Amino acid sequence: MRIAKKFVIVAVIVQVGLMVASFFGGYFTRKSTSERTDLSSLEFIIDTYKNYYLEDSDDYVSIMGNSLLDRYSRYYTADEYEALKQDSVGSHAGIGVVFAGTEIYRVVGNSPAEKAGIQKGGKVTAIKAPDSGDYQSVSSSSEIISILNDIQTGKELEIKILYGEDEKEFALKKSEYQETYVYYSDNSGSYRYSDDSGKMELVKYDETPIAEFDTETAYIRYVEFNGLSNDLKGSAQQIDNVMKKFKDDGKKNLIFDLRSNGGGYISLAQKIAAHLIDSDSGTRQVIAKSIYKDGTQIPFNSGAVDYSSYGFNNIIFLADINSASASELLMGAVLDYDKTDKVKVVLAGQNTNDGYVYRTYGKGIMQSTFEHKGYGDAISLTTAKIYWPLTDTCIHGTGITKSLIGDKCIEAEYGEGDYVLAAALNQCISNPNTP
Repeated sequence: MRIAKKFVIVAVIVQVGLMVASFFGGYFTRKSTSERTDLSSLEFIIDTYKNYYLEDSDDYVSIMGNSLLDRYSRYYTADEYEALKQDSVGSHAGIGVVFAGTEIYRVVGNSPAEKAGIQKGGKVTAIKAPDSGDYQSVSSSSEIISILNDIQTGKELEIKILYGEDEKEFALKKSEYQETYVYYSDNSGSYRYSDDSGKMELVKYDETPIAEFDTETAYIRYVEFNGLSNDLKGSAQQIDNVMKKFKDDGKKNLIFDLRSNGGGYISLAQKIAAHLIDSDSGTRQVIAKSIYKDGTQIPFNSGAVDYSSYGFNNIIFLADINSASASELLMGAVLDYDKTDKVKVVLAGQNTNDGYVYRTYGKGIMQSTFEHKGYGDAISLTTAKIYWPLTDTCIHGTGITKSLIGDKCIEAEYGEGDYVLAAALNQCISNPNTP
């Protein structure tokens, strides 16, 4: 099951071709006569739309399906759902950029865009497709998608990106690649996953650490609860691998960065929580509970706990208003099981319509995906509320705040550079716990 991300952004990671898919016939079939009237009404609407509507769209099933849903749910055509399944295991084909409008919201680790030197924050102004005479200006994500989807994998393109007042040009190829979900840094340098050698492995990409770490402190940045593969293409295995490095190198203070991590699959949170919840070794503890509309409760258990093997002095999460869903679930589980006040959450402040606030996003609901058997389309639907395992806390609509977790929350005072990481380092130095 997947906890969908908190807001809608357009990810140009895989090519998505829209197609008409049979959906309403299977989904809205009901048993009673009155409910069958709903189906006949829907058939009437569809037939009338196809025959007479001035701006008839071939994508009418997606339009109608998504109009029924909340912002966390979604209808997928067969092609879209197949692309989603391919994406979920960590294998991608594209350039590896996540767009919010024309702005580059995220550059995917190990992607063609990252290797070309593209960085987040810039705005795409124009794209030159292969064999085209000149750049084509773009002003929306839909225009970007249209151009990129028409470019075949393996072909080179050029792209102009505006960073402030400086417009830069980049040349890159649409390619298949394996994603880096996890970044690691300690006093020895900075590490990430790469398949340049032909297999995914942890490699040092910079001799310089991202901060001045002492010999007992290490940093992990986890960008997304995605990548379900059971090898190093999968994000849980990437976490396992850096946690082994953390232990082998004798680290005791863990800074776990979930800023802008909008969530993903609960199954990954279950695996990762096994390293971080304070419980007996080998046990499989409940890390969250889902409650459905009929009152049914389903627990989600961790993998086999190995917390005690690390000898943690501190576990400090970094979070912001874009930390959502599975990120909040993982932090909630670790906070609930914390017995010795070793766990803290350092929050970045955010300017919002409600003023300057310190909180995570506040998504405490879960989506389940239902596939239309025989047709290939699917619907991801909000089906349950999520509660923390011991305190029965649901953070939906409120998020993790100081008022919720008290002294376990550190509101980072705004400053130069990465002031949130600096606040976390200060906690490691000034408030060391002993195992």
